Amino acid sequence: MSELRLFARRNSLRDNNDCLWAVRHDDGRVIASGTTLDQLPPVTRCHLVLPADLVTVLPVRLPDLPPRKLAPLLSGAVETHVLGQAEQLHVALLGRDDQGTSWLAVVDKGWLHHTLAQLTEKGIRVDAALPESLLLPLEDDAWSLLRHADGTLLRVSHSFGLALDQGNPPAGVWMALENAEANGFGRPKRLCLYQGNATDQADLARWHSACKLPVETRGGWDWREPAWPATINLLQGALQPRHARMDPRVLVRPVVLGCILLATVQFTGMTIDRILLSAEQRALQAKMRDLAQKVLPAHAAVVDPAWQIGEQLKALNAARGHESQGMVPLLGLVGKLRPAGGGSDPREIRYEGGRLSLDYDPADDEWLKKFVSALSAGGLSAAVAPSKAGGATVSIGVAAAQPARGGASGR
Repeated sequence: MSELRLFARRNSLRDNNDCLWAVRHDDGRVIASGTTLDQLPPVTRCHLVLPADLVTVLPVRLPDLPPRKLAPLLSGAVETHVLGQAEQLHVALLGRDDQGTSWLAVVDKGWLHHTLAQLTEKGIRVDAALPESLLLPLEDDAWSLLRHADGTLLRVSHSFGLALDQGNPPAGVWMALENAEANGFGRPKRLCLYQGNATDQADLARWHSACKLPVETRGGWDWREPAWPATINLLQGALQPRHARMDPRVLVRPVVLGCILLATVQFTGMTIDRILLSAEQRALQAKMRDLAQKVLPAHAAVVDPAWQIGEQLKALNAARGHESQGMVPLLGLVGKLRPAGGGSDPREIRYEGGRLSLDYDPADDEWLKKFVSALSAGGLSAAVAPSKAGGATVSIGVAAAQPARGGASGR
């Protein structure tokens, strides 16, 4: 993976002016650099370095709220410390120190918007931006300074850096040391001095005399060298990148958690469904057992209510002379009860509403009387009526059960 790092000066990208750039590998090697943005190698992310003199870092006191709730308050919090109007400023929260002081970076909104728009037109989408001063190395109990031809940069803490004058040493260093305690970050025990693009060398004797601190030289330093800090970024609010590249590994945990949650919900649903179904089956078994106790004989043991009730129904049907209702069983029973001798075959047979109709033509009244008597004796109800064709129609059905005489029916 590689990083495109740009250095946008005040007049960069204006009037077709180009911009310094470098491509860094993850191991810190600079694998390409240039000053024209026409043909850039493919990269995975892009970072923008701003001149420190274009970014003002201010300490303010803000409520202890999440960053998204603090965002609307930032412009108003710095308006009394700068000359511009709040709507002309882009303000970003860099962090909060141990004393509860919030450090805000202020930059001209118009210039920053124009720079980002120009880069976007060239197909370059910036992921993060920082002033050059906040890229300087930090050491314990020390301040870091970088000497450029147009001034010196100072980094005091994780979130505080500023541009100083061109002095050797700059007057701003002495002023920063005098106000160190008041600003809440403490006086350092030494100064670490890096050489930038300044052509002259630092007068260490004068530095030591003015600052009353040891001054340690660290050699040359360049904005292309350090790793990019991941915890601070000026592109916040409306300038927050909308094109953030999604690392597929970031999706693994939500997908795994989602699958576990889905499996848990499904297992819980199946368990609840099984419990409800078991309760419903128990209620149904109780109803069937209660019905069986009412239908079966008084001393019968209820083992399988559904089977026992079915067998009892078959026994009752058999006792009445027919196994079950329906045209075929009824027609078979009628055939068994038909008197022998005399009588003709029915001209038409119909079955409707549980009754069997037999049409005879011509009608033999004596034989029909015997037939009806035999049917009644066999437990069937029978009636004779004239047919439309001039014959007779015998209507046959199952006789209704008669209640037991002399008391209530037994169980």
